[in-house]
Amino acid sequence: MVSDIFSLYVFIEIVAVASFVLISTYKDKLALESSFKYIVLSITATVFILLSISIFVLISGSTSFTAIANATKNSPSSSLIVIAVCLFICGAFTKGGLVPFHGWLPDAHSSAPSSISILLSGVVIKVTGIYPLIRIMNITGGGGNPVKNILMFVGALSIVVGALASLGQKDIKRMLAFSSVSQMGYIVLSIGIGTPLGLAAAVFHILNHAIFKSQLFANAAAVEKQTGTRDMDKLGGLASKMPVTGGTSIVAMLSISGIPPLSGFWSKLLIIIALWQSAHYAYAFIAVVASVITLAYFLSFQRRVFFGKLAEGLENVKEAKFGLVLPALILALLTILIGVFFPLVLNKLILPIQSILKL
Repeated sequence: MVSDIFSLYVFIEIVAVASFVLISTYKDKLALESSFKYIVLSITATVFILLSISIFVLISGSTSFTAIANATKNSPSSSLIVIAVCLFICGAFTKGGLVPFHGWLPDAHSSAPSSISILLSGVVIKVTGIYPLIRIMNITGGGGNPVKNILMFVGALSIVVGALASLGQKDIKRMLAFSSVSQMGYIVLSIGIGTPLGLAAAVFHILNHAIFKSQLFANAAAVEKQTGTRDMDKLGGLASKMPVTGGTSIVAMLSISGIPPLSGFWSKLLIIIALWQSAHYAYAFIAVVASVITLAYFLSFQRRVFFGKLAEGLENVKEAKFGLVLPALILALLTILIGVFFPLVLNKLILPIQSILKL
């Protein structure tokens, strides 16, 4: 809601400081190590962002978005503007968990309480990383094609690295964390296109990811609470004991994999259409193939956790309590409704984003 870049930075840091504390809630070795790793990388991001702000002030004489926009609109590709935008992008990539600045994200998710993991993936990485990136790209014009190419390359790299890393995970929350890296890649790739449809698709995927990834972390919390483990090799057949958790997990899994008519299908389809319209055919191909990989590791997750024969020692497992089941049901319903009423959501909530961001 702020109207100047320094205030934006201040509130990003407030979220970051709060996240340090929340990640280390359990106060064990892993939690403290993960929190410290986040502190170190976040400080690095802070340096990048402050350097960027300094250059913008040098260019415009002010920290306000309006002054920066006026100062950069005539020559958006000048060397100083490109340097400032690139520095800000590096900070945003770190806050948002993009490759190669993603090292803190899997550890933070796996060591934090499940409720905090929901907050980190559903809200924090988007509010502190992706949204500021959208604002800067919108205000400055993006620094020209070289900067947009960087965004698209890093986005595609994050998509592939996150998806492939998810394939090899045994811990549910680490798998979901690497999946978040991949999904953030889709959003940044779409922002890098630089077209109105690309921006709308990115914002739509932000909304969808916040819903279905929060639901998956809620499902992971229910499984861990009822079984005492997140190791997929020690689980299996839980759908017979936890039908609501298993059923809602299927909805989220299909949505994040881009299966119609669920919400994730539409945002991924818009991203691919935006890539195709702008003649980025290779990136469109990568986005499609990565969705297949996403489906593969989530099918593996469903098979190892919920399908098949009930694992030994889980005979007495029961469905999670109402406090864990209700959020998953609400989020699954939202995923379905957004998918079914896609035209209404697109026209009333997503496409007006250009006028909302307009200075």
